[in-house]
Amino acid sequence: MHFADGTISRVRFMPQHLTGVFEPLKNPQFFDKVFIDGVVVAWPNEIDLAPDAMYQEIKKHGEWLLQ
Repeated sequence: MHFADGTISRVRFMPQHLTGVFEPLKNPQFFDKVFIDGVVVAWPNEIDLAPDAMYQEIKKHGEWLLQ
């Protein structure tokens, strides 16, 4: 991830987190459909990641680990 203030990091998904609404992200072909919707990392079917939570965790821990 690249943020406007120059912060660069990564987001990692733990397999146990990919349930419910995130279940489709287990499919690499679906995952590759990622896009930026304004300032939000998103996928089809209204799947997205909250940019404010992502940024806070990256600033605090150096990456965002969804677990």
